[in-house]
Amino acid sequence: MDTPLISVLIPVYRESDQLQSLLDQLLKDPYEKKEVIVIVDEPTVKSLKLADKYKDKVKFIFNKTRLGKVTALNNAVKQASGDILVFIDSDIAQIKPKNSFLAEIAHATNHYEVVEMSKRVFRKGVLSRLVHYDYLSYSAINWVFSRKLSKCLAVNGAAFAIKKSAFEKIGGFSRVVCEDLDIGTKSYLHGMKYMFLNNLSVYMPAPPSWKTWFKQRRRWGYGVAQWIFKYWKELAKFVKENPLLTILGLLMLIPSLVIFFTFISLSLTLGEYLVVTFILLTALKYDPLLIILVLISLGYSLHRNLIPLIIATAAITAVFYYFARKLEYEFKMYEFLLYYFIYSPIWLLILILSFIRVSTKREPPKDWKV
Repeated sequence: MDTPLISVLIPVYRESDQLQSLLDQLLKDPYEKKEVIVIVDEPTVKSLKLADKYKDKVKFIFNKTRLGKVTALNNAVKQASGDILVFIDSDIAQIKPKNSFLAEIAHATNHYEVVEMSKRVFRKGVLSRLVHYDYLSYSAINWVFSRKLSKCLAVNGAAFAIKKSAFEKIGGFSRVVCEDLDIGTKSYLHGMKYMFLNNLSVYMPAPPSWKTWFKQRRRWGYGVAQWIFKYWKELAKFVKENPLLTILGLLMLIPSLVIFFTFISLSLTLGEYLVVTFILLTALKYDPLLIILVLISLGYSLHRNLIPLIIATAAITAVFYYFARKLEYEFKMYEFLLYYFIYSPIWLLILILSFIRVSTKREPPKDWKV
């Protein structure tokens, strides 16, 4: 079988601190049949200088105006020559293993149309250590889908590969906020085979501050809600056909649902409902005060729900610990409990508010260019 040509496409908005390191790693990858294409919207002087440095090894496409990630990538694919398309975000700082990253992808695409690798963050600081468990949950559920169905409803767009013929068949990226969720669902509906490769990993920095994290999650929350409203019929059918996978997926992606349903199942008092309502109303501004309010809400009901909550917490902790061991992610109990009791409830609130926003047909902010 002929060795396929791989096109690596890296979208950039203005500039990226990690781009030079990423390019060096890709160029040093021993897989010979490759082309690297960098697409830059509104390039800065730094990006122009980097393009000049790599002008004989990397193809740069510059867009004077901001086209957005979807349009920029769809246009770039038309100029790509590869049989396999590898999409990598410009904030990826490290790929592993360096000596066989592209070769492993090429081998996997002999049998699968869509290939994804594990995503990991550099564990520096409290926030990054909490985000770490987000990426563990993404990897865990996609690993399970890969083994059980050989298909997947969504991919994490930070890094994944797809055959060019498959990309063209499903019409490329759709103009939605979370284009990666969308393309994963389209591949699923077209019956395309999917493989999650845990032996391949990409590393990226976590958001540098809670403020940046809130901004990122507002966008992601809106995108998730938009995705569910778009595909609700198909998702309902999936839930009916795969109830256990659905439950596992929800509990891994939003473990605070365990807390929520534990409280609900024990009949919250009117006062407790009022506290939750107050939090939701306050959260409309996505204020960091949410952290304190969530803690107050949890403490308010804790005296009545302590034993069921302990049992539920032990169960979900065991599940995360199992997948951390299975997929070789670091696991520390105190970090996970912070993630479970503080981080995940905040993310759940953002998702709920995003559903409200999408259901009331409120448009996303104009700076969310897609």
